[in-house]
Amino acid sequence: MRAALNTLAVVAPSWLKTQIEKDWFDRYSRPVCEERLPKGIVARNAYGEKIGVDGIRLLDAIYDDPTTPECLRQLELVEILRQTWIAQYFV
Repeated sequence: MRAALNTLAVVAPSWLKTQIEKDWFDRYSRPVCEERLPKGIVARNAYGEKIGVDGIRLLDAIYDDPTTPECLRQLELVEILRQTWIAQYFV
């Protein structure tokens, strides 16, 4: 998620600004490390679910919004995000 957002920030910063949520900067501006993860299984599962929802929202904006520039669908890290979310999350 973080890598895809960083790529989109370079390629289409204006578009990305219209898509992100306020709390995304706090969640994705730094790499996730053990010290930043919530404590406990329940809290970590909730955090993982939140990341999943964020990724689905971003992918929906990229693939389902007809106003999204086509070139964003061609970005390697966007495709990696899409494939990862297919493998790890379900709606």
